[in-house]
Amino acid sequence: MPAHRPSCGTRIRVCFPQYAISQVTRMAPRNIKTSNPSIAMFRFTLGTDQSIGPKDLQSIWVRASQLPDVSVGCVAGQRPEDKATYSLYATQSLEGLAEVETRLRRLLDERNLRVALLCVHAGVR
Repeated sequence: MPAHRPSCGTRIRVCFPQYAISQVTRMAPRNIKTSNPSIAMFRFTLGTDQSIGPKDLQSIWVRASQLPDVSVGCVAGQRPEDKATYSLYATQSLEGLAEVETRLRRLLDERNLRVALLCVHAGVR
């Protein structure tokens, strides 16, 4: 599978500009429901010379979270040599975060993606 080079927008250099709904740092599909807002659950960077496109990342996140209504985002580093930071969003009601993390790590590993993964929401574990 060829690597997807993040193509960044302007200002905060959003890697997936079609997913941005804010000029700050939050990225999500534009059609996401606002009645049940999403928050970042995980953030990660990939190994050197690795990247993933928004559709592939969305597919992995849907499978890991076992929810259809999740979103993804990516922000490029401040400098060209900095790694992009990918974010995975879901509603606060996402349950079993430890199991979700295990599935996520397995799915990323199956794609031979080396990740530095951080759980950024201490929801139900």
